[in-house]
Amino acid sequence: MSNKFLLLLLFSSVLAFMSCKADEQSKIKKEAQKKELKAPKSSVKEVKTAPSPKDEIAVKKETVTTEPIKTEKTTTKPKPAPKPKATPKPEPIVKSTPKPAPKKPTIKPAGIKFEKETIEFGKVDEGERFKKNFYFKNVSSEPIAIKDATATCGCTVPAYPQFPLSPGEEASVSVTFNTTGKLGKQNAKITVVTTEPRIYTLSMVGEVIISLEEEEPVIEEEIKEDSTGIGKN
Repeated sequence: MSNKFLLLLLFSSVLAFMSCKADEQSKIKKEAQKKELKAPKSSVKEVKTAPSPKDEIAVKKETVTTEPIKTEKTTTKPKPAPKPKATPKPEPIVKSTPKPAPKKPTIKPAGIKFEKETIEFGKVDEGERFKKNFYFKNVSSEPIAIKDATATCGCTVPAYPQFPLSPGEEASVSVTFNTTGKLGKQNAKITVVTTEPRIYTLSMVGEVIISLEEEEPVIEEEIKEDSTGIGKN
């Protein structure tokens, strides 16, 4: 009995719930219908009329006048003309004028001429003293004088004329050579300066040897000494 009672209660409760839902839905529908009735209904229906061709033309004119059609101008850029190739300028021909050859200094011929500029005196004994002459001649067309004559060593002493020589005149430079302390080969130099101006170099060549002469021996006397210490001959 209890189970049946419970089932009846459940069934009755479900029916009550369903009836409540149905009442709510009916109320909602009624309210919606009331709202529709209250809203004003327009009796005139909107009739869409097709535009006439005149209107279309006017509209097209307006669009043409108001919005100008942008036409993209496709301008083709002209190709630049090729630049003419620069022709190389011809190099100016420079005429090279040959430089004049340097003038060689004109060397005047010697004003005086020596017969010999070197004298060989051969072999002489050490301690001898001798003189040699260097003869010369003025071969120029002007008078010439010897300004100076010097030697490289004090053992050689030159002497020369102290006056000018006329063209064609002859004279000599005498040289005295002292062989004391001069052993072996000798080459004495003498420098002569003239008024040309010009310098001449003279030479005396030879050999100084030891003298072969035997010297006499010096005999010394013996001195005898006596007992007193006094010497006797």
